[in-house]
Amino acid sequence: MAVPLDQAELDRTVTIVTPDCSALHFVLAGPASRFAALLVDSLLQALLLGLLGGLLWLATGRLPASGFAGWLRGWLWPLALGAGWLVLWAYPVLGELVGAGQTPGKRLLGLRVLRDGGYPLTWTASSLRNILRLADLLPLLTPYLCGAMLVLLDSRHRRLGDLVAGTLVVRELPTPWVEGLLAGSRVRATPTLRFAAAQLQRLQPADVESLSRFRQRRESLPWTVRTALAGRLAGALASRVGALAPTAHEPEAWLEALWDSWTSRHRTPE
Repeated sequence: MAVPLDQAELDRTVTIVTPDCSALHFVLAGPASRFAALLVDSLLQALLLGLLGGLLWLATGRLPASGFAGWLRGWLWPLALGAGWLVLWAYPVLGELVGAGQTPGKRLLGLRVLRDGGYPLTWTASSLRNILRLADLLPLLTPYLCGAMLVLLDSRHRRLGDLVAGTLVVRELPTPWVEGLLAGSRVRATPTLRFAAAQLQRLQPADVESLSRFRQRRESLPWTVRTALAGRLAGALASRVGALAPTAHEPEAWLEALWDSWTSRHRTPE
């Protein structure tokens, strides 16, 4: 199933062939969308730092200057600096790990971080790419000039952290929040679709395994890749079972119906 892309998107498309010979097509995030996502995340980090500073100001004003409280008061600023560093470093790392490669800013702009090969992000890769964000900030007089130059010059729009960690930032089409407004749920249920026993018997173990792998991995895939894989897989399985091929807008729902029928037939009786 081909995903319609305009010429600008074709120029930024990278194709990755998986070990099972499936071709994954990713649209690389450009400098503008990456900067917009960074701006959103930076504003959220600034709010967290402002909240931390306010709590520190209240604490130093209420603690006495003598005794244990005075000793604790002297350690508040070093502790606050450590907490501030955690906000700056842990926010993007935890955001990317909890959000399957998406911080709040990336989710809003429809971006996702993946490892080379289209694999989900790991703790090590996220930590590396975000620690090296310090190098992208150089020079301090013009922050992010180094990072912006690397993104512009690299063929895959990677900054230094991406090059070292082996990651890519890709763009989902359309962005999730716009898609939610226009289409509601991504997977529309098809409760009336059922498959006959004769059709299900035509499925090979490799077919069922491919369907199972897709269902397990789909949440970590960009929306464009997810719909493309669903369309190709549904078309192949429709030919296998001798059923009508799903339309362009409902391949994943068709796959869900096939999976439900197959699991219902092969469920072990209690």
